[in-house]
Amino acid sequence: MASPKPVISTVLLSWNRPHMLYRTLRSYRACTRSAAELIVVDNGSGRETRTLIESAESAGLIDIAIFLPANEGGGAFNHVTPVVRGDYVHYSENDIEYRPHWDTALLGKFEAFPVLGQLSPFAPKPEAELGEVWVEHGGRPVSSAGQQVFVTSAGVGTTCLVRREVLDQGAQWANIESGEWRFPNDANFSAQVRGRGFAVAWNDVYVAANLGHRVSEWERDLPYYVAGYAAKGWVGIGGLDRRLRAAGHALVYAANGDVAGIRRLR
Repeated sequence: MASPKPVISTVLLSWNRPHMLYRTLRSYRACTRSAAELIVVDNGSGRETRTLIESAESAGLIDIAIFLPANEGGGAFNHVTPVVRGDYVHYSENDIEYRPHWDTALLGKFEAFPVLGQLSPFAPKPEAELGEVWVEHGGRPVSSAGQQVFVTSAGVGTTCLVRREVLDQGAQWANIESGEWRFPNDANFSAQVRGRGFAVAWNDVYVAANLGHRVSEWERDLPYYVAGYAAKGWVGIGGLDRRLRAAGHALVYAANGDVAGIRRLR
């Protein structure tokens, strides 16, 4: 017998970092209250990550696991578009920690704003008090039926909730490529959402933790994050250092010029 139709279809993109993926999976299952299906698309990760996904699928944490032979970046999301069944499609990176009722909170915003097409689980201002290092995002506050979102003309990141109609009208994910790095082009995706007559917005409060932007996580796996920022030509290592300094931290460099750590300024 076919399983009930989900309200939300979650597509989680995985590329190594199994310790982060585990936290994302556990928090998602513990905190999601709506009828939901969880599909993990792995972008050619190493054996440790693949084993974790296989175990999580056997344990019922994952409904469907798809293993791609190579890293296809954000384009890997498109593999799942024909098979997702939810009224809403939730895209997730593998470094997110979901909070209780995150899903019902975001669904309430879609009910209050019929024109809303894409919504971030994050608010415009980073959670600096929890160690998040990012930039403050612009957005115009809009209220309806006791709900508030911040409408933006820019992108809202990869992790987001989208009306199924957006995909039915042909929106697809593309990449920004730099060497082995294939970053989801979230600005391009948000532009496609707006191009189809929908609004794009940040939520008014964080309903999930953005762990991949926290200093504590960067310190745990610094070479990974330094390489990632170096590949982001629009930010670079200099931009990473400026963001850290604005948040009270700074990069520490070794004698050979390599990044060796992060120190607190105040």
